Amino acid sequence: AVTFVLTTLYWKLDVPLLKLFRSSAEVGWYSLAYKPFEALLFVPITMLGVVLPVLAVYQRNSMDRLRAAVSIFFKALLMLGWPLSVGAVVLAYPLAGLWAGFYKPSIPALQILSLAYVFAFVNNAFIGALTVIDRQATYARAAGASLIVNLVLNLILIPPFGYIAASWTTVVTEIVLVAAGWWLTARHLGKLHLAAASWRPILAGAVMGAVIYPLNNVHGEAVLLVVLLGIAVYVAALVLLRA
Repeated sequence: AVTFVLTTLYWKLDVPLLKLFRSSAEVGWYSLAYKPFEALLFVPITMLGVVLPVLAVYQRNSMDRLRAAVSIFFKALLMLGWPLSVGAVVLAYPLAGLWAGFYKPSIPALQILSLAYVFAFVNNAFIGALTVIDRQATYARAAGASLIVNLVLNLILIPPFGYIAASWTTVVTEIVLVAAGWWLTARHLGKLHLAAASWRPILAGAVMGAVIYPLNNVHGEAVLLVVLLGIAVYVAALVLLRA
């Protein structure tokens, strides 16, 4: 519960700070860009709700099975979050063009915030691991540290740089939280060999990005065809790389 409160605070903190230091227009641009980022976070949270009981069973039966399950969960989250980050960064302008009311200044913020998808997704693997080994309080302290990082960076960067700085601060905070979760999980559960599990999905996402990048200037509903092409390329790359 404490962790949930702390993470919610850092998710919402940037908007009142923007309102304090910058114009209402920037608050609107940032809030609009933040909505797609925030909305898709239900995916990893739902997956965590499904996987958590399995991790709890493994924690009682075999720590080796628990470590293996956490690694697989991390990989699954990475395989979903990474292509979302790549695709949203590359296709932000045509995707935003599907909605006539999407503010053009919001698009750079959307691109920056999209970089955080992959970190927000994989972080749920560490939340699950630390929860089932009764290290919830440890993770809550990490969330508190991330909140402090977010607050300090926003106070320093929002006055001169506005909503773009708030976007980058969100990404940096997610990276800090993932780094803390990775370190704490390795400390209390053991080494998970996540780098070995990650390079194939990361390469597959890079291949997808390279294929769709030349098509990032399409207009209208044609972007949906590019999205379908990106999905097909990504799945094919996952299979060929045996990810």
